[in-house]
This record gives sequence, C-alpha cells and structure tokens, in this order.
Amino acid sequence: FFFQAEDGIRDDLVTGVQTCALPIWSCSLRLLATPICDTYLVRSKAATTVEVTVPWIHHPSTFSMLSLGSTDPTVRHGPAWIVAALADCVVTLRWDSIGGATTYRATFDGAVARPDSLVRLLVGSELSPLQRADSHSRATESFRRHRNLRIAGNGLVFIESVKAVLGQRITGRDAALQWNRLVRASSEPLIHYSDLGLYRLPHPDDLRRISTSGFHQLGIEERRARTIRHLADLASRGHLEDVTSTRTLAARTRDVCGFGEWSVAVAGGNALGDPDARSEEHTSELQSPDH
Repeated sequence: FFFQAEDGIRDDLVTGVQTCALPIWSCSLRLLATPICDTYLVRSKAATTVEVTVPWIHHPSTFSMLSLGSTDPTVRHGPAWIVAALADCVVTLRWDSIGGATTYRATFDGAVARPDSLVRLLVGSELSPLQRADSHSRATESFRRHRNLRIAGNGLVFIESVKAVLGQRITGRDAALQWNRLVRASSEPLIHYSDLGLYRLPHPDDLRRISTSGFHQLGIEERRARTIRHLADLASRGHLEDVTSTRTLAARTRDVCGFGEWSVAVAGGNALGDPDARSEEHTSELQSPDH
C-alpha cells in the first residue's frame, strides 16, 4: 500500500507501526574504558565501546528504520549485528539475547560525542514524555499489537531530512534506489569496511555541489533537488547540528520549500527516535495508512 501524507508524499516503507509510541523503560548502561576488538567487524585497535542491557526487542523491525531499503550503502545488517556510518564515525552494534533481556555492545570507530546517549537512542531506550503510549489512542493500539518493537534513532537530522525528501511522491522502493545512487555519486567507500561495501555519509557540501542536471541523472527532479540543496545549505552553516526535537526541526526548516509537516515527522522519527506521526508539536494530525 501507499502512505499518502498531507503534503502529498507517499511511501510504501512507512507503515502504521511507525505511529506507535512506547513507554519509558529502565535499562542498564556500561561504558567500557578498555577498547575491545573481538570480531572482524571492529576495525580499530582503539575504539569506544558501550554496553547496554534492555528488555528483549524485535530486532528486524526495530533496526530496519535505520536504513532506507535493504540496499542502503551506509548501513549493513547481519544476523546479530549492524554496521552503520554516522557523522564522524562508524558504529558496530552487536547483541545477545538471554531470557527476556538483550545486551547490546556498540563500538564506535572514530570520534563520537556522548556515545552512551547515542547507544540508548539507537536501541530506542529513551523516549520523551510526549511519546508515552497513553498520549494518543492510535499509538496505544499500536503499542498493544507491537509490544516488542522499539523505535531506533541515529541522530542524523540532516541525512534523515534528505531521505524524507527523496520519499516524496514516489514509492519507498524508488526512494531507496535514489538514495543509493545519491550516496555513491556524492560520497566514497570507507576503506576499512570495503568488504561490507559501506560508504560514508554524504556531507552537506557534497550535495550542494550537485547541479540540477546531476540530480536529474540520479532520478531526482528539480523540485526535490532544490529542497535537498536548501537543507544542505542550512546544514553546512550549522543550523541543523543542535536539533533535538521535531519542534526545533520544524522551526529551522520553516522556510524550506517542499519540506512540510510530514517530512519533519519522518526525519524526526528516524533521526531522533520520535515514533509519533502526531505529537503536541503539530496542530494537525498527519494522515496514516489506517485512515
């Protein structure tokens, strides 16, 4: 099916599950001072490693939101691990489930600020009061049906905003293809992860330099190209660096033509772990597949 949003966007990768809200639940967190390199996935001799233990979650559904389609060149999935390119580093997330709990070990290869908070965001263990399950009837029902689903976030506001623009007026499959092309055209492979085919994330300046005809060759028409370049201009000037809520994202992108409420909600959900298509930060409810 297609997801038809208020600002004319549709995406067959967005489901009603993304409108579920989850309760705040406790977890244990441990920052390991000693670097650990126990698998081939960890490429650095010295890396920051964080462990967190949380109630068991459904991994395929939870972590599928970190990538745009199965061919996303910036994320790689395995049976019990994920490797993802972040802004200034690569994170390797591995897990083991015993009983009703799962222990995650995240190793950051590169510079990262507050790795403990980022791990909690990646596994969906921190939610704001606006995101409690009792905040909306549809969210409450989704939580009941998908109790073991968590909403993962990656902290990449600019990248997820670009992905949201790519999802406008086309299917999710086509959006994933265009994201794949855009990454390969504007970025380069990460040498130490070449066996995984992992690419670094495009820098805002990389996207600003792509011409309209260049975007067109990737299947991205002029309207969306202008929106992406406008977002890249904001990001290159640092206006998206300290965004921590969908309210702030909406305010910072208010003048970006083609980046409406639905795009803000999608970017906020994937970057900030906000699971609600509707929140108190938006005055009108976005249309969902269940309507």
